[in-house]
Amino acid sequence: MGVIYIKKRKIYGDDIMWKSYDDIYEISTGGKIRNKKSPDKILKTYVNNCGYEKFKGHNVHQYVHRMVAETFIPNPSGKEQVNHKNGDKLDNRAENLEWVTRSENVSHAYKCLGRKRSYCGSKGHNAKKVYQYSLEGQLLTTYNSVGAAAEAVGGASPNISRCCNGHIKTYKNFVWKNE
Repeated sequence: MGVIYIKKRKIYGDDIMWKSYDDIYEISTGGKIRNKKSPDKILKTYVNNCGYEKFKGHNVHQYVHRMVAETFIPNPSGKEQVNHKNGDKLDNRAENLEWVTRSENVSHAYKCLGRKRSYCGSKGHNAKKVYQYSLEGQLLTTYNSVGAAAEAVGGASPNISRCCNGHIKTYKNFVWKNE
Protein backbone atom coordinates (compact mmCIF):
# COMPACT_ATOMS: atom_id res chain seq x y z
CA MET A 1 0.00 0.00 0.00
CA GLY A 2 1.37 3.39 -0.92
CA VAL A 3 1.05 6.60 1.01
CA ILE A 4 0.53 9.80 -0.96
CA TYR A 5 1.26 13.21 0.56
CA ILE A 6 -1.03 15.98 -0.59
CA LYS A 7 -0.59 19.41 0.96
CA LYS A 8 1.31 17.95 3.94
CA ARG A 9 -1.53 15.51 4.63
CA LYS A 10 -1.28 11.74 4.36
CA ILE A 11 -3.79 10.09 2.09
CA TYR A 12 -3.85 6.31 2.36
CA GLY A 13 -4.57 4.26 -0.75
CA ASP A 14 -6.35 0.95 -1.28
CA ASP A 15 -9.95 2.21 -1.21
CA ILE A 16 -11.18 -1.18 -2.27
CA MET A 17 -14.67 -1.25 -0.80
CA TRP A 18 -17.47 1.31 -0.69
CA LYS A 19 -20.63 1.10 1.42
CA SER A 20 -23.61 3.32 1.98
CA TYR A 21 -23.21 5.60 5.02
CA ASP A 22 -26.67 7.14 4.81
CA ASP A 23 -29.21 8.10 2.13
CA ILE A 24 -26.79 10.55 0.48
CA TYR A 25 -23.19 9.43 1.07
CA GLU A 26 -20.97 6.40 0.64
CA ILE A 27 -17.68 5.85 2.48
CA SER A 28 -14.74 3.65 1.57
CA THR A 29 -12.63 1.33 3.73
CA GLY A 30 -9.87 3.93 3.26
CA GLY A 31 -11.91 6.81 4.67
CA LYS A 32 -12.88 8.58 1.48
CA ILE A 33 -16.42 9.93 1.03
CA ARG A 34 -18.50 10.42 -2.07
CA ASN A 35 -22.03 11.43 -2.96
CA LYS A 36 -24.12 8.56 -4.30
CA LYS A 37 -25.30 10.80 -7.16
CA SER A 38 -21.72 11.55 -8.32
CA PRO A 39 -19.61 8.52 -7.35
CA ASP A 40 -16.59 9.62 -9.42
CA LYS A 41 -16.02 12.67 -7.21
CA ILE A 42 -14.34 12.29 -3.80
CA LEU A 43 -15.72 14.89 -1.38
CA LYS A 44 -13.56 17.25 0.62
CA THR A 45 -12.82 16.83 4.30
CA TYR A 46 -10.91 19.04 6.71
CA VAL A 47 -8.62 18.54 9.69
CA ASN A 48 -9.93 20.09 12.91
CA ASN A 49 -7.77 21.82 15.52
CA CYS A 50 -7.26 18.51 17.37
CA GLY A 51 -5.81 16.83 14.29
CA TYR A 52 -8.81 14.66 13.34
CA GLU A 53 -10.25 14.51 9.84
CA LYS A 54 -13.88 15.62 9.67
CA PHE A 55 -16.55 15.72 7.00
CA LYS A 56 -19.28 18.30 6.73
CA GLY A 57 -22.07 17.62 4.30
CA HIS A 58 -25.84 17.81 4.03
CA ASN A 59 -27.16 16.73 7.48
CA VAL A 60 -23.75 15.19 8.33
CA HIS A 61 -20.96 16.72 10.42
CA GLN A 62 -18.89 13.82 11.62
CA TYR A 63 -15.39 12.49 12.27
CA VAL A 64 -14.25 10.42 9.29
CA HIS A 65 -12.83 7.65 11.50
CA ARG A 66 -16.18 7.31 13.23
CA MET A 67 -18.01 7.14 9.88
CA VAL A 68 -15.65 4.36 8.74
CA ALA A 69 -16.06 2.44 12.00
CA GLU A 70 -19.86 2.75 12.00
CA THR A 71 -19.96 1.48 8.42
CA PHE A 72 -17.35 -1.31 8.38
CA ILE A 73 -16.50 -2.44 11.92
CA PRO A 74 -18.99 -4.46 13.98
CA ASN A 75 -19.52 -3.22 17.53
CA PRO A 76 -21.33 -6.04 19.33
CA SER A 77 -20.20 -4.86 22.78
CA GLY A 78 -21.56 -1.35 22.21
CA LYS A 79 -18.22 0.38 22.85
CA GLU A 80 -18.48 4.13 22.50
CA GLN A 81 -15.14 5.30 21.08
CA VAL A 82 -13.07 4.58 17.98
CA ASN A 83 -9.33 4.14 18.38
CA HIS A 84 -6.63 4.58 15.73
CA LYS A 85 -4.46 1.51 16.38
CA ASN A 86 -1.29 3.13 15.03
CA GLY A 87 -1.95 6.49 16.70
CA ASP A 88 -2.13 8.40 13.40
CA LYS A 89 -5.29 10.49 13.58
CA LEU A 90 -5.40 10.83 9.78
CA ASP A 91 -5.10 7.10 9.06
CA ASN A 92 -8.80 6.34 8.79
CA ARG A 93 -8.50 2.95 7.08
CA ALA A 94 -10.93 0.40 8.52
CA GLU A 95 -8.04 -1.97 9.29
CA ASN A 96 -6.47 0.71 11.51
CA LEU A 97 -9.61 1.36 13.57
CA GLU A 98 -11.22 -0.47 16.48
CA TRP A 99 -14.11 0.11 18.87
CA VAL A 100 -12.93 0.73 22.45
CA THR A 101 -14.20 2.00 25.77
CA ARG A 102 -12.97 5.37 26.99
CA SER A 103 -10.70 3.55 29.46
CA GLU A 104 -9.21 1.37 26.70
CA ASN A 105 -8.65 4.43 24.51
CA VAL A 106 -6.80 6.31 27.26
CA SER A 107 -4.79 3.23 28.16
CA HIS A 108 -3.76 2.80 24.50
CA ALA A 109 -2.61 6.40 24.32
CA TYR A 110 -0.35 6.03 27.35
CA LYS A 111 0.88 2.44 27.08
CA CYS A 112 1.10 1.82 23.35
CA LEU A 113 1.81 5.29 22.02
CA GLY A 114 3.90 6.62 24.91
CA ARG A 115 1.65 9.63 25.26
CA LYS A 116 2.34 11.94 28.17
CA ARG A 117 -0.29 13.67 30.25
CA SER A 118 -1.46 16.64 28.20
CA TYR A 119 -4.61 18.05 29.70
CA CYS A 120 -4.90 21.80 29.93
CA GLY A 121 -5.75 22.12 33.60
CA SER A 122 -3.83 24.16 36.14
CA LYS A 123 -1.20 21.43 36.50
CA GLY A 124 -0.94 20.45 32.84
CA HIS A 125 2.19 21.29 30.91
CA ASN A 126 0.00 22.78 28.15
CA ALA A 127 -1.67 25.24 30.53
CA LYS A 128 -1.02 28.88 29.71
CA LYS A 129 -0.89 31.67 32.22
CA VAL A 130 -3.97 33.89 32.06
CA TYR A 131 -3.84 37.58 32.87
CA GLN A 132 -6.84 39.42 34.29
CA TYR A 133 -7.03 43.15 33.50
CA SER A 134 -9.46 45.84 34.57
CA LEU A 135 -11.52 47.51 31.85
CA GLU A 136 -9.03 50.39 32.09
CA GLY A 137 -6.14 48.05 31.21
CA GLN A 138 -4.54 47.61 34.64
CA LEU A 139 -3.16 44.12 35.34
CA LEU A 140 -5.03 42.74 38.35
CA THR A 141 -4.07 39.08 38.71
CA THR A 142 -2.23 36.26 36.96
CA TYR A 143 -3.62 32.70 36.98
CA ASN A 144 -1.87 29.46 36.06
CA SER A 145 -4.68 28.38 33.73
CA VAL A 146 -8.04 29.31 32.27
CA GLY A 147 -9.67 26.86 34.67
CA ALA A 148 -8.07 28.51 37.70
CA ALA A 149 -9.18 31.94 36.48
CA ALA A 150 -12.75 30.76 35.91
CA GLU A 151 -12.92 29.21 39.36
CA ALA A 152 -11.60 32.38 41.00
CA VAL A 153 -14.18 34.68 39.40
CA GLY A 154 -17.08 32.21 39.41
CA GLY A 155 -17.16 32.09 35.64
CA ALA A 156 -16.92 29.63 32.78
CA SER A 157 -13.53 28.71 31.33
CA PRO A 158 -14.79 28.63 27.69
CA ASN A 159 -15.81 32.29 27.98
CA ILE A 160 -12.41 33.29 29.36
CA SER A 161 -10.78 31.35 26.51
CA ARG A 162 -12.99 33.16 24.00
CA CYS A 163 -11.81 36.45 25.46
CA CYS A 164 -8.14 35.36 25.36
CA ASN A 165 -8.55 34.29 21.73
CA GLY A 166 -10.13 37.61 20.72
CA HIS A 167 -13.63 36.30 20.04
CA ILE A 168 -15.15 38.53 22.71
CA LYS A 169 -13.69 41.67 24.28
CA THR A 170 -14.56 41.19 27.95
CA TYR A 171 -15.98 38.63 30.32
CA LYS A 172 -17.27 39.26 33.87
CA ASN A 173 -16.27 42.94 33.40
CA PHE A 174 -12.61 42.02 32.90
CA VAL A 175 -10.26 41.84 29.96
CA TRP A 176 -8.48 38.47 29.68
CA LYS A 177 -5.22 37.65 27.91
CA ASN A 178 -2.88 34.70 27.89
CA GLU A 179 0.77 34.05 27.05
